[in-house]
Amino acid sequence: GTLIKLIKKLGIDAQLNIEYVLDRTDPLIDSSNLTNINWKKILEKLIENRYKYDSFIVLHGTDTLAYTASALSFFLKDWNQTVIVTGSQIPLFEFRNDAYRNVIDSIVVSLLKIPEVLVVFGGKILRGNCVTKESSTAFAAFGSPNGGVIGRIGVHIDIYRDKLRKDSITNMPSNIQSKYISKLSTTDWRVSDWNDKIKIEVITLVPQNNAPILNAAIDLKPDGIILRTYGIGNAPVGDKEFVKALKRAISKNIIVVNTTQCLHGGVEMEYYKTGKILKQIGVIGAKDMTHSASFTKLFYLLQILGKKNIDIIKNLYEVDLAGEITINQYDVNVRNYLINYFNLYQELG
Repeated sequence: GTLIKLIKKLGIDAQLNIEYVLDRTDPLIDSSNLTNINWKKILEKLIENRYKYDSFIVLHGTDTLAYTASALSFFLKDWNQTVIVTGSQIPLFEFRNDAYRNVIDSIVVSLLKIPEVLVVFGGKILRGNCVTKESSTAFAAFGSPNGGVIGRIGVHIDIYRDKLRKDSITNMPSNIQSKYISKLSTTDWRVSDWNDKIKIEVITLVPQNNAPILNAAIDLKPDGIILRTYGIGNAPVGDKEFVKALKRAISKNIIVVNTTQCLHGGVEMEYYKTGKILKQIGVIGAKDMTHSASFTKLFYLLQILGKKNIDIIKNLYEVDLAGEITINQYDVNVRNYLINYFNLYQELG
C-alpha cells in the first residue's frame, strides 16, 4: 500500500507516457531473511506475466540483492526481455533517499530493451550475475569486480556494447555443447517442480582448523560444498586431514566447488600444485564468478537437473551459461603460456 502510493507519486506514466503495473510478493520481507522460496515467488510472478509486458523491474532489499539478481539470471537465461533488479540504501519514504533515482534510472534503462537480467543502482548498469555488494553505506553500493559495468547513467546514458551478453554457448567446445547443453535445454523442469530442500554449505578457509569444519559440513549431507579458498584457488593440501575430508566429500557424491576469497581475478586450478591436487581429487572451479553467482549457479543446476545428473552439473558449472564467467576460457595460447610460466616459477621455488 505505502510503497505503491510512493511510486505513484513519481508521476512515471505522465512524464514518460508508459503504462506500468505494480505487483508484490506476499508477504514482503526484509531481504536479509531471503530464502530460495522467495526466488520461487519472484519467478512465478515473472513467468506468469512474461508475455504481458516488455520489461520487468524487481524492487529488492540490498543485503541479498546480488544473490537474487544472480539466481534470476540463470533461471531466465533464455528470456529476451529486460529484467532489472534495483533497490536503495535509504528507503523511498525518507526525505533524503537514493530510491527515487534508482527507480527512475531502472525505468529509463528498461526502455532500452537490453535482453538480460541487470542491476541498475547508483548510476551503474551491471550484469545481474556479475554483481557484488561492495559497500554497506555508499549510494553506489554495487560493483562488478570482474565483468565491469555495462553502462553508466549520468547526463547521458552510456551503454558499453562490447559488454553486452553474447551467446556464450557458441564459444563452448563442441563436445561440451552437444553433450551437456542439450540436457539443460531439453529438461521439462517447471517452477512448480521447485525443490526447496537443496543444501549448499559454504566454508571460508582460514590458516587453522579447516578439516573439522569441512567434516562437519559433510555430515550435514549437503548437495554441494563451496570452499572459499586463497588466491587463485589454493588450499592447505599439506594438511592430510583436510585432504582426507575432501576425498570423503567427493566419495559421497557431494559437489565441491573452489571459489576464491579475492574480489578480483578468479580461480584457475592448473597454475599451482595446490590447485592441481584439488582438481585431481575432483573439486571443480568457479573461474571468475562472484561469490553470489558461484552459489546461485550451483543451486540453479541442482534445481533444474537434480542430484542424479552430478557429472553433467560438474561440467556445466565450469562453462559460461549466462555471462557469469568473464575470463576468456578458450584462449589456448594465453592459457598455455600462463601454465608454463607458473610451472617454471614453481620449479625455481
